[in-house]
Amino acid sequence: MLSQVGINSSTPNATLDIHQGVDSTAKDGVLLPVLDALPMVNSAVHDGLLVYINGSTSLESGYYLYNASTATWERLQRKTINTTVVQNYQYPDGFTSLQPVVLPNTTNTYTVPAGKNFYITNIMFPSGPSTQINGLPIAQGPFNFDSTQGFTSPLILGSGDILTVNHNINGFLVDAKVEPITVDATYTIPTGKLFVVLGYYRLGAPIGLNVDQGGAAIRIADDFGNNHAIAQSALHNTGLSLLLVFDENTVFGSAYGNFTFTTLNGYLIDKQ
Repeated sequence: MLSQVGINSSTPNATLDIHQGVDSTAKDGVLLPVLDALPMVNSAVHDGLLVYINGSTSLESGYYLYNASTATWERLQRKTINTTVVQNYQYPDGFTSLQPVVLPNTTNTYTVPAGKNFYITNIMFPSGPSTQINGLPIAQGPFNFDSTQGFTSPLILGSGDILTVNHNINGFLVDAKVEPITVDATYTIPTGKLFVVLGYYRLGAPIGLNVDQGGAAIRIADDFGNNHAIAQSALHNTGLSLLLVFDENTVFGSAYGNFTFTTLNGYLIDKQ
């Protein structure tokens, strides 16, 4: 005999069809067997058997599904949800496990360790070649030399990023939470992301930082950014005193061929 069972329903649409109870205080839901250890099964009739392990032993807590084709239990993976809450947009990772870093100009290159983000808070040099992140110039002197200015916002590098060290650098490592990026100005922000810009570097004229809004150039910063090698910039420009935030799918430099000489540094966060 074929039949279906309905709970809180007189017209079930499956072998077992459970509907919400009419009582708002009812304990709705399904509780599967909660076990300390996986059942001893080894049969095709148990294919698809589902149990919940409470984590009281060496097994990680969660739902386990028996796969008869491989005679193994498979833990159902929980979807990872980005729950990072940024409270300080200049230092979005916070300061957990902070480790100060000093890099002398003899370092040549520095690779950010796995699981860490590196914040550059200070560069000191009178002149010379640019400091680069993954081959892209991001700062050039003079910085913190005589009457020239230092940083007002940090630069941020992510795990595996390579810093070309031409000058004395100070900063710190912290546990990574956000996704740092350093890109040239042909960049398009991915769907579902916001781009927080902490700093930019401009090689030369025309000055400024523009974005493409419907084919029109919108200027949102007017100087050479962290390029203090330009004469008029060294004494008066401090880079970005406040961060810039751009929405998903924003296009940088699509209408401006010379924008390949601009570098942007910051991080991506999920658009809520």
